[in-house]
Amino acid sequence: MAGFRFRPQAALDLRRREEDAARLVLAEARAGSDRADAAVQAAHAAFDAAAARASAADAAGGDVTVAIWYRN
Repeated sequence: MAGFRFRPQAALDLRRREEDAARLVLAEARAGSDRADAAVQAAHAAFDAAAARASAADAAGGDVTVAIWYRN
């Protein structure tokens, strides 16, 4: 039976491939996180704009007939 022979280059190559794969997964996760954060920021901005328009519409008042129309 042949004795154990340590091949460091093969082990280093395997480790490098695993590390490269892990970096790729991390980069994809960060990109997804950045896209989600941008979507959340856009949703917050849209909500704030809609709330400001609603507040302005409430403050402006209006015709009583329109209020009754939408109430009914």
